[in-house]
Amino acid sequence: MAPILLPTEGGAFTMTEEEKAGKRGGLSEIGINFRAREGTRSSTDAGKHICADAVREDDPALTERIEAERDWHHRYPEYLADLTLVEARSTHTALAVARRGLKSAYEEFVVVSSRRWDSYWPGSRTRRAH
Repeated sequence: MAPILLPTEGGAFTMTEEEKAGKRGGLSEIGINFRAREGTRSSTDAGKHICADAVREDDPALTERIEAERDWHHRYPEYLADLTLVEARSTHTALAVARRGLKSAYEEFVVVSSRRWDSYWPGSRTRRAH
């Protein structure tokens, strides 16, 4: 998936030659991206983290299973089915799981500019990515 490019303050996207060559993040890093963990960005890690956070308060055993899963790429549908069963317990639980999942998803994405890595949400303050 290609990143979404962001304009500079002057309205045009610019990069130094060093950035274009990939020596300082490069074009593939700039835009909306997954949060980096241990120097890499992973949709698998993001998905696991979001699902685990969503059910953490309502089903700690499911949270532990999600976090321990080594084959998430192939087995995530099983966990999504289990997550749905947790949500089906009550309207309150469904809304709580959804809210925690959305909060976690928000925290998993960052805006990477050519000068610094920020996490941004319209209408709120800018904060540094973890």
